[in-house]
Amino acid sequence: GAGVVVDVQTPDIETRMAIVRKELLQKHAGITLPEDVVRALAERLDSNVRELKGALNQIVMAHELGGATINIGLVQQTIDKLYAAQG
Repeated sequence: GAGVVVDVQTPDIETRMAIVRKELLQKHAGITLPEDVVRALAERLDSNVRELKGALNQIVMAHELGGATINIGLVQQTIDKLYAAQG
């Protein structure tokens, strides 16, 4: 609004993976994700950190409430639902 131009870049894969790990520690203590699941989330959701965190929350809830196994398949289902909801 004040004429400031900011170049906002999307975070790289390592940063997105670190975001997933940090989010787990801060909000989902006791839940661990296999490294391939962390990587799959970070690879597939590369443009929006909010979507990344939202997908992680959905995955954890599916595990905690529904007993879903946290694996690549659950990541794929969650991301597919996310994109389907967006239209």
